Amino acid sequence: MKSNVIIVSLDFAKETFAEVLQPNYLDGRWYETLFVLNGCLCILCGYNVCADIWVMKQFGIIESWTNLVMIPRVAHQSVRIPTLRT
Repeated sequence: MKSNVIIVSLDFAKETFAEVLQPNYLDGRWYETLFVLNGCLCILCGYNVCADIWVMKQFGIIESWTNLVMIPRVAHQSVRIPTLRT
């Protein structure tokens, strides 16, 4: 699925910019968060049923995007706090 978010890299020394191509996401994505992990560009993608963490192991190489982990979404369980009886 094509993202409506564009990642742009800036090279201040050369005064240029370029689009960073993104991994092949699943359909139904509802958020994306960029971060750096061990010097690699990463994207956290949230879906209705899970979240994926993608890592770009070689910057600028679209084939180097690796799905590091898929975290399943757990159904929310309501917590009942017992009341004290006096």
